[in-house]
Amino acid sequence: MNDADEHSGPIISESAQHLIDTMIDLVSEGGFEALSVRTVATRTGVSIGAVQHHFPTKSQMLLGAMREISRREIKRFERATADKNPTSRRNALLDMLLPSNPDDPAARVWLQLSARASVDPAVKEINSAMWGRLRSELADALRPQIAQPEEAMLRATELLALCDGLAVAILAEEGAVTSTTARTIVEGHMAGMLPFAN
Repeated sequence: MNDADEHSGPIISESAQHLIDTMIDLVSEGGFEALSVRTVATRTGVSIGAVQHHFPTKSQMLLGAMREISRREIKRFERATADKNPTSRRNALLDMLLPSNPDDPAARVWLQLSARASVDPAVKEINSAMWGRLRSELADALRPQIAQPEEAMLRATELLALCDGLAVAILAEEGAVTSTTARTIVEGHMAGMLPFAN
């Protein structure tokens, strides 16, 4: 794969993109355990060797899926925050962090990545980089209302942890927490945390 600019990500062949889309579907449907070279090959109708050419290991398959999810989410975030309004940026980030429903493929792959990060150094590195970027973006969106950069970063970390827990509840607790309930909880928390939260 060739490198491209930071926003578009690596240039990916059509065959590799088809494999990645299949990997996202498999992880979303059955978790990391559902991902195997053989399953991807069978689902896409290609040889095992063709899959291994692009993704030699299970961890590399998960990373490929996660990079694609991340690329899609970054594009969505950039579109949603084109006006640079801090409140719009904060809301766009919250939309990214809180799954719209229990079957949200991006959220389900994120959950698998987070779990895998505790045992796989390569996954941990990409997970940390993505969460670091989200934390920084959220802190920037909070800064108009929180003057001290350290305090903004602390509050961004607090919001990320809250959203992370709510995302797990949406995905894993069979209707106990809906996306609407989660958003209400987060907005209530922000109202208590920020002097003039919108």
